[in-house]
Amino acid sequence: WRWFTAQLAPLAAWQENRSFYLPPGSAALSPYANPYNSGIDLPLRMGPSSFWTFDWGQSYLRAEAWNLAAGFSNENLWWGPGLRNALLMTNTGPGFPHLFLGTARPLDVHVGWLEAELGWGRLRPSRYFDGDTGNRRLFEWAVFTFAPTFQRDLTLGVARVWINKTTRVSARDYLNPLV
Repeated sequence: WRWFTAQLAPLAAWQENRSFYLPPGSAALSPYANPYNSGIDLPLRMGPSSFWTFDWGQSYLRAEAWNLAAGFSNENLWWGPGLRNALLMTNTGPGFPHLFLGTARPLDVHVGWLEAELGWGRLRPSRYFDGDTGNRRLFEWAVFTFAPTFQRDLTLGVARVWINKTTRVSARDYLNPLV
């Protein structure tokens, strides 16, 4: 509707999650945690039985004005040069709730086209990593790309990410992409 777009595309899924052998791991982690990568939330199995999941999937709310876009989304982010595998963010996992602010479309700066995006999101751990489900993370980013006029198929970009690993986030922590 005029300057506002929205998409409601939730995802509901059932996982069979059949039993298989799990190697012994650290006593400090869940029995389903990956013993080979103990520092990453990458469980070998998501619990003891089958389960349902529901999330907002590829849903979003977006407002555009004067070539600026802002909104709230749960969509996957895809950052990086790969056609099959992006190097920075991919759509292989679920999206996460986040706010964004950036250009609505490439901005013509006479020598090329510029795009930018700032974002703020909240990450939550799986239930089968370390048992502490209260350690949500603030995930912030700034992404800039430039495509020169002499070679439209060439895109140069830079991305910067901040992850606040504390459970208490102050208002100042949200300013990382702006300073």
